[in-house]
This record gives sequence, C-alpha cells and structure tokens, in this order.
Amino acid sequence: MFFSEMFPEKYKIRLNSLGYSVNWISSIISVFIFNFFVGGKEQYVYMFFGTMTLILGISGTLLAPETFHKSLAEIELQIRTWTQQERHTKKEKSDIVFKITKNQKQLNKYAADEFKSTL
Repeated sequence: MFFSEMFPEKYKIRLNSLGYSVNWISSIISVFIFNFFVGGKEQYVYMFFGTMTLILGISGTLLAPETFHKSLAEIELQIRTWTQQERHTKKEKSDIVFKITKNQKQLNKYAADEFKSTL
C-alpha cells in the first residue's frame, strides 16, 4: 500500500509529504543508531530493529485498510466511516459527561438550598 492510497483527496499532498519526511528522517536516524551500537553490541541493534519491524508489521496489518481491488474513492469512503464513528462515540461521551455535570450542578444547588433552609 502506498501513502497516496491511504489519505483522503483533501489532505493527500500534505500527508504524503509528512509521511515521506518521517520515512527519510527515520532512515537517517537508523544509520546513526547502528553506528552507536557497533562495537560488540551488534546483536542488540538487530534485536531492536527486528522488534520494531515486527511491531510495525503487525500494527500495519491490523490497522491499515484493505486496498486490494478497491478504487481510491472506496478507500476514502471506508476511512471516512471510521472517522465518523469516532466522532459519533466522542460526541456520545461528551453528551454523557455534560448530563452528569448538569445533574451534579442541580444536586449541588438543591443541597445548597436545603442547607440555607436549615439555617
């Protein structure tokens, strides 16, 4: 899968440049990390890079959308449904927090009124 297949048309240019920049910076950093560990500790470098490759491979397999035999419009629609679902669940959570806060304020006001009436 390429970066251009992953991003919506609206953000494609910016996110492609960001993705490729991170890729280049990571490649440059990996050269310096390898040189830092050389000197009897090469096995740790291979273990580190192997572990990172395994983690990224598994997460990419599980989290990236399937693009085989799909048009860019279909992929974009699939990703948009994910973000719409996220927004919907965030809105539900914020509504619940708002209701709890509103009820708590009403209870606090009621308790304050009760306290004043006892004085």
